[in-house]
Amino acid sequence: MALVAERNTPVRLSFEQGVLILEAGSSDDAQAVERVDAQLEGDDISIAFNPTFLLDGLSAIDSPVAQLSFTTSTKPALLSGRPAVDAEADEAYKYLIMPVRLSG
Repeated sequence: MALVAERNTPVRLSFEQGVLILEAGSSDDAQAVERVDAQLEGDDISIAFNPTFLLDGLSAIDSPVAQLSFTTSTKPALLSGRPAVDAEADEAYKYLIMPVRLSG
């Protein structure tokens, strides 16, 4: 996704029950859409991040499961790892990431 996202173009994450839809790129030449299984607690939400900052946070997780915690699409999100889907978040690593405002 980061390869398709142009400089300063956010990667959009749309969380729905059971799925995460990632979207990057804003031109007809380079666009990417990926669907990933995900667990969501709460209402559906769309949020966007700078792809470099998101990749930095994900790369540092030393766990098989990544957890992204947020309240709204305009407030900072907390990224952490989990040893398993049904386990508690690993307190050894927390990464705070500020979202990018989505236009429209």
